[in-house]
Parts: sequence; structure tokens; C-alpha cells
Amino acid sequence: MPRTARRVLRARVLLPLLVGVAGAAVALSSGPGGPPAGSAADRFVAGQLTTVREPVVGAPAKALDRRAGVNRAAIGSGTPASVKMQHVRNRFSGLTYDEVVDTDGKGRALALQRFDASGRLLAAVRFGGHNPKKAVVADAAGARKAALGHARALGLDPTGSPRVRRGATAEWIVEWPRLVDGIPVPGDGVVVRTWADGSIHTAVRTERTLAARPERPLSVAEARRLGRERLAGWLDARHAGEWQIDDVSLAWVAPNDTFEATAPDAPASVLRLAWVVRVTTSGGLAEAVRGMELYLDAGDGRLLGGDVLR
Repeated sequence: MPRTARRVLRARVLLPLLVGVAGAAVALSSGPGGPPAGSAADRFVAGQLTTVREPVVGAPAKALDRRAGVNRAAIGSGTPASVKMQHVRNRFSGLTYDEVVDTDGKGRALALQRFDASGRLLAAVRFGGHNPKKAVVADAAGARKAALGHARALGLDPTGSPRVRRGATAEWIVEWPRLVDGIPVPGDGVVVRTWADGSIHTAVRTERTLAARPERPLSVAEARRLGRERLAGWLDARHAGEWQIDDVSLAWVAPNDTFEATAPDAPASVLRLAWVVRVTTSGGLAEAVRGMELYLDAGDGRLLGGDVLR
């Protein structure tokens, strides 16, 4: 197995951004503001400055403040004493967005909002406390109803059946995964976090750009064969009985450098349709590698990257 295939892949949610002190993970859709991550014109290298921030002023600032003002009532953050607006570009992920941070008279953050180039809301965070004694949301059904109300009030309009779970800080997390023609887009979708008192904590919409779908996708049998052939070429013959393909399914993925050391450090900003070949291991091989995922282009079968679990 190549040296690069043995190392652990960076955490796969391929595009996390920490939202202020709330620590909400936000993955934002790609927009203008420079070449996409992974391109020859802007090749991110580990150790470089990832985030570039510039103030938004003049007419763009007024328009941005109007957009943020529409959402303040839905967020429930109140009227800010001051507002800071910045255009942000993340060179690792290739994402660009406009950020609005509301603060009170003491400089404490009240709310944060992020918008894409078209003015669509990407993320909203309400800072401050909540009432732990007011248990309006008592179960998953209540959390689903509250989260859907917050999402619609912010113009997010999620679709499909959400997943609901309890968070680590007495909040409910409701997630609507993104599907395109029935095929999952891991990491994309709408996620709303609500407190037990019914107030909103965060709302995030993630919709990354998708490449054109191949006209003649490979069959699952062809993808399985290609995955088996590649694995057999990587792994020593003595491990022949210590790995197996458990699943082969379609997904939209971000090509990465897991199996190619010369590829760009950042995952690609445009997702491609791929057959995801999931592999589990046993015996001596499992001591070094517990599992793998191979991303095979759904059109021509070439390797797009993957994941390694050690």
C-alpha cells in the first residue's frame, strides 16, 4: 500500500468554519472572490494564512445591513448598538461570504449572520443565554417543529425528513441532509440548533457547487470491480484475505489528496459524482488500517480521493 494511503485523512467535513464563540460548524457554498481552492492559481499549502478579511463599506454595506435587519426579529437577538461587516475569504476551502456581527453597548456579541454573493443567508447564530427552566421543546417532535419554524422564518425552507438528536449542551440538533436526485451530498443541507425553551441557537445552510453529472455513469458492478482491482494492486498478497468491500454507493464528494501526495492540500470546492467504495479490514492489516473509502469518478472510474481510518 502506498505511503500516502496509510496516513490518516484530515477530518472529512470537508469545509468547517467555526462560527465565533458559539463554535458552530458552518460549511458555506462557494462564491466569487478568487480562484477555487485546489486550482493552480490559488494552491493552498498547509501553514499559510487561511482567512482573509476586508471591511464592507459604502453602498454594499447598506445593502448587507438591510439583509441582516430582515433576520434580526427571527433570530431574536434584539437591536444592536453597533454592527461590524466584513467580506471573508477562506483560502483553504475556497469559500467567500459576507459576515455581519451585531454587538450590544458593552461590545458583547448578540448575533452573527453570513451571506453568499447573491444575498442568501448561509448561517445565523444567536449569542447569549436561554431559559433552561422553560421547557417548550420536550421531545424530538417538538424540536422538529421548532427548528422548522426557525428555518422558514429565516428563508431556509428545508425539505425532506430531518434527523433529530440531542446536543451536548442541552440543545436539540435538527438536520435536513441534502439530496440531489435521491443521491446524498454528505456535509450539505440545513442544520438548526434550538434550545429547550424554543429559542434558536444556530441555523446553517450548506450547498456546495456540483459538477455536471456524467452522461453514462458506471454501473455498481463496474465500480466494485475497479475498486477491487485498485486495492489488490495496493495491498501485499499476504493481506489478500484481510480486506473486503462492504458497500458501493453513489454520493457527491469533494476530491481530495488522500491517495495522491502531489494533489492540493485543500479538498476541491466543486463536488463530483462518485462511487464510494467502503472497505473494512481484519487480521494484521487491521492493526495498521481499520477501514478505507475510495472515491471513484462515476463517469470514468478514476480515483478522486477517499478516506483512511487507522
